[in-house]
Order: sequence, then structure tokens, then C-alpha cells
Amino acid sequence: TTAIGAVANIAFLVSPYYHVGITAQDWLRVGIFIVVSLAIAAIADQLEKSKRDLVQALQSEREGQAQLRAIADGVDEALLLISPDQRILDLNRRFVEIFGAPAERLTGQHLDDTRTLFEEVFAGEDPVYRLAQTGVAEDTQGVTQLVNQRWPQARELQLFTTTVGDGAGWVGRLFVFRDVTREREVDRMKSEFVSLVSHELRTPLTSIKGFTEMVLDGDAGEINEEVTE
Repeated sequence: TTAIGAVANIAFLVSPYYHVGITAQDWLRVGIFIVVSLAIAAIADQLEKSKRDLVQALQSEREGQAQLRAIADGVDEALLLISPDQRILDLNRRFVEIFGAPAERLTGQHLDDTRTLFEEVFAGEDPVYRLAQTGVAEDTQGVTQLVNQRWPQARELQLFTTTVGDGAGWVGRLFVFRDVTREREVDRMKSEFVSLVSHELRTPLTSIKGFTEMVLDGDAGEINEEVTE
């Protein structure tokens, strides 16, 4: 475009339609036209390059976010991220499945606006609201505890919470809920089994021990060294 414009300007100057003689000012105007055109072309090229880089960066960021979302939705634990100002930033698919609360209903909401839901979900005091109130500050120490869920299904959950951050600072507090209902039930069954076996074995073993001591004491007659061993 610059070359065509320059040629057109020169052609006009040397054409018979330009009756005034070609002066230095005419050549200066052509030179200025060429310089300005090249500068505009360079700026446009740089803007186009910046646009391509921006589009590529945006695409990479979207792909990264999609990967993170796939990872978060693929884990078996329910995840909840709360900002320093006690707003719900994000949650994963497992959280929706366990607590029966749509993501669009919670995301962006302040904790004060969700207390009714969490108080309905948990038996007794709402651990999310309590821990967020006391521990959402920038504290890297993690907290682990067992909580009981009563709605929409009775479960025993292991709750772990810790702060998370990025290179620019800390983002907020992450709550991780793991369903340990089956594990706790197996532990109770194991404890009951051990207790039952211990009780059932105690009586016969006590008798065996008593009779063995009688034999060793010679109450059943003399015994040789092999029998003693």
C-alpha cells in the first residue's frame, strides 16, 4: 500500500495534469507520506502480532482452566473455595453431588447468605461457617475434623481445610470433604468383631491356662521334662 501510494504521488507530480513545477516541497510531501505510511504499517503489524499473542494466551488460559476444572471434577472429594471476604469462589461437581446444592446457587454468594443451606446439611453447628469465620485469615495451618451430614443423605465426612495462594498472594481457604461413611462403618465392624472374639476366647483360654498351671505345679502327677517344655 505504501509503494502504491508513493508511485501514485510521483505519477501525479510528473503527469501533465500537474502544471506547477515539481518543487522540493513536493518531494518532501512524498517522503513524509512514505515515512508515515511505513510507520503506520509497522504499528499495524505490531498490533496484529500483539492481537495474535493475546488470542493465543487467552486460548492457553482457557485450556488450562478447562484442565483444572476436569481435575477438580474428577476427584472423589468435594471441594469448596472461599475468598478472604467470605465469598464462595468455586466448587466442584462432587460437592454438588454430596450436598445437593446447584453450583450456580452458591458461586459468588456470601457465607451469610448460605448459612440456612449449610445448617440444613450438617447435624448441629455448621463447620464451614465456623471455620471460615475463625480461620479464613491468612493462616497456612490445616485443620482436620469429622463432621456429620444429615441432608440430603446421612454421611460421615472428614473435613480438611487449609489456605491456598498463587504467586501474587493468597486466594482464600479451601475446604475438602471426603466421604468416610463406609470406612468408619468397617472400622466399627472390625472393633465389634475383635471385641466379640476376645470375649468368646477369654473363657476357654482362662480354663486352659488354669489347667496348664495345675499340670506344671504337679497337681496332676509328675511330668517329665518333655511334657514340661
